[in-house]
Amino acid sequence: MTNHSHTSCIDLAIIGAGAAGVFTAIIAKEQNPRLSIALFEAGDQALSKVRISGGGRCNVTHHEFNPSLMAKGYPRGKKELRALFNTFQPKNMIEWLNKNGVKTITEEDGRMFPASQSSQTIIDLFLSRLSSYKVPLHLNTPIKSVFLSHDVYVIHPKDKKPLLAKNVLIATGGSPAGFKLAKNCGHTIIPPVPSLFTFKINDPRLQDLPGISFPNAEISLKVNQKKYVETGPVLITHWGLSGPALIKLSAWAARDLAQTSYQAELRLNLFPGKNEEAIRKSLSEQSLLQPQKNVGNGIPEGIPKRFWLQLLSLLAIPQTKLLSQLSKKNINQLSAQLCSEPYSVTGRGIFKQEFVTAGGVSLKEVHLKKMESKKSPHLFFAGEVLDMDGITGGFNFQSAWTTGYIVAHSIANKKK
Repeated sequence: MTNHSHTSCIDLAIIGAGAAGVFTAIIAKEQNPRLSIALFEAGDQALSKVRISGGGRCNVTHHEFNPSLMAKGYPRGKKELRALFNTFQPKNMIEWLNKNGVKTITEEDGRMFPASQSSQTIIDLFLSRLSSYKVPLHLNTPIKSVFLSHDVYVIHPKDKKPLLAKNVLIATGGSPAGFKLAKNCGHTIIPPVPSLFTFKINDPRLQDLPGISFPNAEISLKVNQKKYVETGPVLITHWGLSGPALIKLSAWAARDLAQTSYQAELRLNLFPGKNEEAIRKSLSEQSLLQPQKNVGNGIPEGIPKRFWLQLLSLLAIPQTKLLSQLSKKNINQLSAQLCSEPYSVTGRGIFKQEFVTAGGVSLKEVHLKKMESKKSPHLFFAGEVLDMDGITGGFNFQSAWTTGYIVAHSIANKKK
C-alpha cells in the first residue's frame, strides 16, 4: 500500500486534449477558479480534430435548439443525449462562444461555423482560456496507467514521474489507449468500428464521372436484412459514392456494415418521392411533348448530362434517336436506372480526415447526470470515448461540449 500524504494531489487530471478535454478544463475553471487541473495529450498538439473539422472551418455545432430533434442526429446515444441537452445544448454553446468574442454563422443545412470560417479561431480561444486560467498542458505525454489507491488516482505518464489526482477525466476520443485505461478501471468497451465513411462501388454507371453530383437523391441501403434510407446530396468519386446523404447513412448502418465487411446493396432514386411508375410516366410524357428532340438532349430535369449520356451508352440507346422513337423497353430501362437498379457496395473509403468511431465505454456503466463512472468513483468520461456518436454536421462536437460541460460542473460542485 502506498501512502500519498507527502505528495501534492491535483483536483482533476484530464487525459486527452481534444475538444471534450480542453472544453471541460475551461468550464471547470470558469465554475471554480481554485480548482487545480492538468491536461495530458499523447500527441504533439492539442485540438487536432478541431483543426481539420469541416475542411478546416470547424463545424462547431448544429442549428437545432430542440433537444428531442437534436438527439435524432445520434445513431448511438440518442436517448441519453436527449436528456443531457436539457442541461447544455447547441444554443448554450453558441451563447458561450458569443460571450467569448466568437460570432457564428449557420449554413442552409444547419451546420454552424465560426464567422471567421477558420478553425484557428476556436483553437486560439480555447488555448488562450487555458493559458489565462494557468492550466498546464502536457503535450507528447501518453498516460501508461491510471489506478485508484486510497481514494486517490495514481497516474503514470510515460517517461515522467507519477502524479496524484482526486478526479480523472478520460477524454481520449476513439483512441485505443483511452479504451485500455477505461477497461483497466473495470469498464466494458463496445468494440469500436468506423462510423463516417464513403462507399466503394465499382460500377460502369459511375466510371470516369468523379465530381458529378446529384443535389437531392434518396439512397436506400440493404445490409444484414435491414434497410436504411437517407435523402440529400450525393457525389460520384473516383472510387464510388460520397456526399452528405451517404455519409449520414454510413453512421446509421456502421455496425451492420462492419459485420458484413462493407458488402451491401444500394439503390439510388434520383427523384425522391417518386416511384418507378411515376418516372416512366414522365419519360413517356416528355416523348409526346417533344417528339422531335434527340434523346441525348432530352435530359430529365436535375440529371447531370454526362451521367445521362453514360446511361444511354450502357443501354445501347443512340443519343441521336428521337424521343418519339424510344421503345417501351427503353423507357422501362431508363426509369429503372434512374430509380431502382441496385449498386453493389464492396468496401468503405475514407471521409476527409474526420475519423469517427461507433463504440467505446458502455453508457450503462456511467452515471449520466454527472458523466461519472459507476465502476470506479471520481472517474469521468466525455466525448467520443463513450459509446455515442453523431452523423456529420456538428453533432459529434456538440456531444463533446455537452458531456464536457456536465463533467466540469460535477467536479466544480464537488470542490465547492
